[in-house]
Amino acid sequence: MHRYVRTISLMLVLLGATPAALAFIFYRNLPDELNTAAQVSGTLLGAVALILGALALILSLVSQSADFKAEQDLKAHLLQLQVTLNNVLINQGLHIGQGNPPSSMEKEQQAVHDFLGSTSAHALFALAAQKGRRAAKSPTEWRVLFMMLWEFSQTTDRERATRWAVHCQKLLKELSRSDIRIMLKHLGDLELAVTRFDDAQDQDPLTSVMVMKYAP
Repeated sequence: MHRYVRTISLMLVLLGATPAALAFIFYRNLPDELNTAAQVSGTLLGAVALILGALALILSLVSQSADFKAEQDLKAHLLQLQVTLNNVLINQGLHIGQGNPPSSMEKEQQAVHDFLGSTSAHALFALAAQKGRRAAKSPTEWRVLFMMLWEFSQTTDRERATRWAVHCQKLLKELSRSDIRIMLKHLGDLELAVTRFDDAQDQDPLTSVMVMKYAP
């Protein structure tokens, strides 16, 4: 979306500057009795140019702000997911090492469940599919990342939950700046996001089987 905003901003600048430039060129060649009227017109056109230029600047700033917010939200959601999974490891470690009674995992499971319903999860789902495709026939846990996250959010078995947390954390730690940019691209283009979601389902072994089984 931001590339369209930049194009519109440039058009506004050109539309604002062109009338003022034309007024400056033409009123210089007018007879003296028309100079005053021409100068007033030029002033008005100059004011319009300033307004359109300011509007272009505002549109550009809004676009940059929206992109920045989307990037920060995505990074925050991914970091929160990692911290949530890490809390499970800490809890389990204290339970095993010090014999502390295990505390409830409900908050952590709810946090992961909430993440799975977010737009950030959609972007991560598409990225996981892309990584699975690149692996071709080689085994990769990226293909089952969301199955593991879902299992974690639902299981009552602490050992299984801890195992899923470790595996998911391992994959999240592999995310690079390039991966973040790819996910942001999904979030910024709805048409692309819908297309990639279908492709992501095809790459996911669980959802692809369910689609084949229940599709009309």
